[in-house]
Amino acid sequence: MLDSLNSRSFKKVEGTRKSWFEQLDKPALKQLPEQRFEDARWLKARVGNDYHVGVDEHWYSVPHQLAFEEVELRVTSTTIEVLHGGKRVASHKLQSGPGNSTKDEHMTKSHKFMKEWNEDRVRQWGIEVGPATSHLVDQILTNSRHIQIGIRACLGLLSLHKEYGNARLEAASKRSLAAGSWSVSSIRSMLKHGLDQQIQQLVIPELQVVGHANLRGAKYFAEQ
Repeated sequence: MLDSLNSRSFKKVEGTRKSWFEQLDKPALKQLPEQRFEDARWLKARVGNDYHVGVDEHWYSVPHQLAFEEVELRVTSTTIEVLHGGKRVASHKLQSGPGNSTKDEHMTKSHKFMKEWNEDRVRQWGIEVGPATSHLVDQILTNSRHIQIGIRACLGLLSLHKEYGNARLEAASKRSLAAGSWSVSSIRSMLKHGLDQQIQQLVIPELQVVGHANLRGAKYFAEQ
């Protein structure tokens, strides 16, 4: 029935529905896309100074160069795409609930460097430098309000180690511990002014002789 209708000649123009389709429409047809059409939400957002954008309480990273820039977000049921200037600059799997999705290639060099150092690696590095540095690292990590703050402080020691070497950092750590301090800033000042290379004077307490019944002085031995 359908073929018969499409093959029926037009009354006012030449041809049929079928002939016009094959002549005009069929040559213009293209292959269907491999992926089915997916409904999406479009949002605008401004990138934070930590190079992340938030969607439904979850934060997704973009290249750190785009901090503070305005971007467009295409959000589907499975994916979030970030566009800047009409070009896609980031893509993440859509997550539910609070949290962060951060890709290494989006991070600054300093943040990527910090990510590579955890508590165990910092402690092992301290042991390799020397016993005083190892003890100092333990004190910093133990007394920090949060472990990440402690790790960041220890990375300050690592930078001093690269600048001054094992022996001087170990000597400065020993002096710092003897003074009851584990401040990285004080160790930096100590190394800068060369205090770690000065001979440390030992304070000898003054001896006092206390009277006692069993003590015998010169007079006793003279009488003997």
